Amino acid sequence: MSHLSCFCYKGFGEEKRRELWYSQAVRVGDKIECAGQGGWNPDTSEVHKDLSDEIDQAFENVDLALRTAGGKRWVQVYKLNIYLSH
Repeated sequence: MSHLSCFCYKGFGEEKRRELWYSQAVRVGDKIECAGQGGWNPDTSEVHKDLSDEIDQAFENVDLALRTAGGKRWVQVYKLNIYLSH
């Protein structure tokens, strides 16, 4: 069985790891599973007031989580679940 590695990006990710034992991504071999990503600014933890900006930021946070786990960005993504609420 492959080794399991957990990853958190700087800022918001490290903060949530300390507070909640939360990781943005888990890697097993060449497979990366990302946890839910919201529209927060990873540096300040603030959420955009405009829904469109918040959604754009959520996609940027998925990309950041993938890169932090050693992924090759969106070219490796084969499935994405999106849940929106406003």
